[in-house]
Amino acid sequence: MKFFSLIMSFFLSIFGVAPPAQSVDAYTQAEWYTLVAEEFDLAYSLEDNDNYDIAADDEYFAAVQACHDNNVIVGEYDADAYVTNVLVAKSLAVAVGLEGVETPDEVALDVAVDAGFVKVSVNLFGKAKEVVITKAEADAALEAASVVYLNKIQAYTQAEWYALVAKEFDLAYDLEDEDNYDIAADDEYFAAVQACYDNNVIVDEYVADAQITNILVAKSLIVAVGLKLPGVSDEVAVNVAVNAGFVDASVNINGEVEEVVMPKAEANAALKAAGLVYLNTKVPTAQPSYVYTQAEWYALVAKEFDLAYDLNDNDNYDIAADDEYFAAVQACHDNNVIVGEYNADAYVTNVLVAKSLAVAAGLEGAEIPDEGALDVAVDAGFVKISFTIFGKVKEVLITKAEANVALKAAGLVYLNNNSLI
Repeated sequence: MKFFSLIMSFFLSIFGVAPPAQSVDAYTQAEWYTLVAEEFDLAYSLEDNDNYDIAADDEYFAAVQACHDNNVIVGEYDADAYVTNVLVAKSLAVAVGLEGVETPDEVALDVAVDAGFVKVSVNLFGKAKEVVITKAEADAALEAASVVYLNKIQAYTQAEWYALVAKEFDLAYDLEDEDNYDIAADDEYFAAVQACYDNNVIVDEYVADAQITNILVAKSLIVAVGLKLPGVSDEVAVNVAVNAGFVDASVNINGEVEEVVMPKAEANAALKAAGLVYLNTKVPTAQPSYVYTQAEWYALVAKEFDLAYDLNDNDNYDIAADDEYFAAVQACHDNNVIVGEYNADAYVTNVLVAKSLAVAAGLEGAEIPDEGALDVAVDAGFVKISFTIFGKVKEVLITKAEANVALKAAGLVYLNNNSLI
């Protein structure tokens, strides 16, 4: 019987037919199509009479209809069947919209394999071997397809990007300058392009509808932030941007940085990172949307740790009683949470966040926001700090997201230390 089983397995593999899956470490078709629908934001028409035959109260109804309406379903839908390399490849080729692919046919398999989504081997007769793949393999394929999709679809045009840069760094242009860029005055991006041009932010030739790349983002941000010094080459500017953490870059075998289309999410992250560097070296004219003021921060801390203040305390902080942050500031003051001199409109830094949280959370050794408070906050993992070459802590502005993470971490420490048994 064992010999017979081996012979059967051999023939099944020769003819490209997979033996029954022995492991449940694989997605069912229902689960897989749900992941695809979510990843690529697929939708379906409620009015479409050609909807797939599936019960309306089925938990996978919406995902299956969306995949069906977008031609992503491969062959006959079988909710409980495990997905194979071929099904994953073909469905992703359609979902991503790879060139030449409209339906899950043989071409879809070829382009998906060429794109590196999945690996497929062929038998002696040149037929693809279809096998059930693990969740990890399917997840890797989905991630690879998502990157291709982002690069292909969801990237800023140069016009959109330069508008974001001009706004972020408050760039201006000279109306009287006869050397203004050649762009129609009624173009919606006129002011932004002129401002970027006058500030030397435009990289090479401006092409309004072209998608931005990692190289363009790097070069434009280095100039906008003021990190490109006179005489610095474009190549060095890219390196500076990479070292500053604005963009990622890989290098080919010739030592050249690979230029690739940059997804919006990565471009947004690069812009935010550059904006923080700019804020830490310049005086901003307006509050960016992604940093807290001290007033906002102390209000969050007072709320998180339920801080209170004494109305009868004559030593209350000097702040107008009708100020919207009066109660929060008084509470933080009475609980020794205020770090240094309170400045309502100043932006919070990693050091201020660390010290204030160390006291608010009641960490041992931190009664007032001093150096000890910073040490214990860092040890507790609330914030990360780096040091200058002279061993001095680098105090820098941090984003709301980073501050929120620190606040949550401190809140958990506080709850664990003060929970009732």
